[in-house]
Amino acid sequence: MEIGQEIKKRRTELNITQEELAKRLNVTRAAISNFKLGSGKKLSRYSTSSETF
Repeated sequence: MEIGQEIKKRRTELNITQEELAKRLNVTRAAISNFKLGSGKKLSRYSTSSETF
């Protein structure tokens, strides 16, 4: 499964919007959309914690 599919799956399980996830990760909603589509900056450039998911 690709990262975009994983993000959507987990976001759906948590019942949160792209906007809410963006706020939790301190990025824009567009960045979340780009992650989902596989474009934009690499996810590794962002610091995320297991608490986010």
